[in-house]
Amino acid sequence: MKSNIRNSILPTAALCGLAIAAGIVTGALTAGFGRILLWIGTFRSNHLLWCLPFLPIAGVLMVWVYQKYGKESAQGMSLIFDAADGKAKRIPLRLIPLLIGSTWLTHLCGGSAGREGVAVQLGAAVSHNMGRRIPWFRDIPDAVPILTIAGMAAGFSGLFHAPLAAVCFALEVLAVGRLEYRALLPAVLAAVSANWVSAALGLETFQVALPDVDTAPFSVPILLLGVFSGIAGGIFTLLLKQGKSWAAKLFPNPLLRIAVCGAV
Repeated sequence: MKSNIRNSILPTAALCGLAIAAGIVTGALTAGFGRILLWIGTFRSNHLLWCLPFLPIAGVLMVWVYQKYGKESAQGMSLIFDAADGKAKRIPLRLIPLLIGSTWLTHLCGGSAGREGVAVQLGAAVSHNMGRRIPWFRDIPDAVPILTIAGMAAGFSGLFHAPLAAVCFALEVLAVGRLEYRALLPAVLAAVSANWVSAALGLETFQVALPDVDTAPFSVPILLLGVFSGIAGGIFTLLLKQGKSWAAKLFPNPLLRIAVCGAV
């Protein structure tokens, strides 16, 4: 009986400890990435007419680098999802500099690129490699996928300082409506530690001051806002998917495709 308890507690404690370590590393990484990204955004806003013409060139450069050096890193979020689901065996560390460099360059030249996907991929790459490179963790069932999910939460939390949202996102991102409860505690620990480290290193926190009012009368409008936001997000996703498919058919060469779309 004692042996069974010990065998169940030790792997959980080890996973939690490594999740905290991954959160600390990810928090430092996202803090540096985020602070430079804020500076790039300010520079671009002040020199927009000088930066914007370089967007097609930047796009071609990024596609060429990913083709030549990226290998499986070019799969983007698909690779992260496969790793978190246990289907992909590794997330290459080269993903980190490629992702950071391409995001900085895109923002500098005025391209449309979000930060949440970058943050999630950075955290997943860190935690996945920490778990995969420690032989003992290979004997724990689903240890590396669980750590990958925890890293996703750490990346989101470290960049946006929203640990609760980060945990919810990471637990259900693999399948809508299904939560990965096994990763709950590691994800919470990773998200909190990443948030703390990132804030301690000076990454600005985006905040909105809310008035002290009774929110009950706004319940229905807020509910409708959520519904229509979901519809708008679904339409946008559909249009984006169709747009990519259309562009790929019109310009099969990815270098030409990114150059033309960037110029437009």
